[in-house]
Amino acid sequence: MATPIVFISYSHSDTEHISWVVLLATKLRENGIDVILDQWDLHPGDDIALFMESSLKKSDRVLVICSSSYVEKSNGSIGGVAYEKMILNAQIVNDVRTRKYIPIIPLGEKKKETPVFLGARLYIDFSEPKSFNEKFEILMNELCLGYPKKKPVLGEFRKGEVKTMSDKDFMLESESWFRKQYERSYKGFLELGFQTYMEIKFSVEKRNNHYDQRKLFEAVDESQIHTFGWPIGILIKSNEQFRPKPLSNGIFLEGIEDSDRGLHNKSYDYWALNCNGDFYLLKSIFEDMRDSTAIFFNTRIVRTTETLLFCEKLYSKLGLTGGNPKVDIEINYSGLKGRILKSSNSTRRIEEKITYENEIRIKETVSINEISLHIIDLTKKFTQPLFNIFDFYKFNDSIYEQIVTDFINGKVT
Repeated sequence: MATPIVFISYSHSDTEHISWVVLLATKLRENGIDVILDQWDLHPGDDIALFMESSLKKSDRVLVICSSSYVEKSNGSIGGVAYEKMILNAQIVNDVRTRKYIPIIPLGEKKKETPVFLGARLYIDFSEPKSFNEKFEILMNELCLGYPKKKPVLGEFRKGEVKTMSDKDFMLESESWFRKQYERSYKGFLELGFQTYMEIKFSVEKRNNHYDQRKLFEAVDESQIHTFGWPIGILIKSNEQFRPKPLSNGIFLEGIEDSDRGLHNKSYDYWALNCNGDFYLLKSIFEDMRDSTAIFFNTRIVRTTETLLFCEKLYSKLGLTGGNPKVDIEINYSGLKGRILKSSNSTRRIEEKITYENEIRIKETVSINEISLHIIDLTKKFTQPLFNIFDFYKFNDSIYEQIVTDFINGKVT
């Protein structure tokens, strides 16, 4: 297939918006899309009108960045946007069914409107920073394949035969469920004013079981580890706010501690457990209650140890222990940029380091029956990548051994 050529039409509303457009264009070029962008291809002395006409003509697709400024200028026929609109409108009139033009809602755009000349064309929404990768993948599929989703192949009809779900089908179903949990929890998280969160996903490899909601409730209740703060999978039977709610496909809990006295008196916990055994959690971090500039290395080791042991207990309570079952464990952090690696323990001082990375995702496939056996090594596997982004920070094995062992014995150090 020939390299797709894409022209980006946008408004020069402010430097932040222009920078985002350049970032999008850069990512497209890194992925093999030949982008035409005025920042790179229009030079002093060039005929602007000719540049617009020739760029629109030779492009396979056109990304229309629908900022409020662009929509306003287009609908009001103002400036260069109006000239592009005139050309685009003429092409659309000649072929009303054309899919050449893709509306893009840019980062931070709240109105989510498109210019009148684009009609009711479906847009791709990049307004939320967390969804960039997901939306970029949709855009890349459209640019490379022509369709974001391909219609499934029509199978042969045979009376009396039924094709059931395959492992791949279950994987797609699982991804969709995790995405919904994130969207539901992230909204509540932001409303409290937080920026940094810890996200956890457990996805069992074989989904031969279907657990009812009461069984899920009991399993989580018996798997909590009450050693440090609000536990992973917080559940308080006597407190309605911290009592899980049943859904058709599982249970969930959204627990909020709120106070008008700032982040130091707030916390957010969301978790959900699917009837197929998948588990999701998004929570604010302990550090925001002590020092909103910090990431405490020892706290992250403790929380990771707790996460792994909770996972082992949860699937043991669900009876998923026979036949060496495996689980994909993912521990993610977002909102890290500018945070400083510190210690919460005054007797365990470290050289403080800052990170310029905002997000990190760590994923491993683990044998459920071997978590306790390899708990120290597994904790290191899930925390060392986090520490690496703080100027390559590395801790001795003895530090891991002491903090993990103390936690297992009911102490936080």
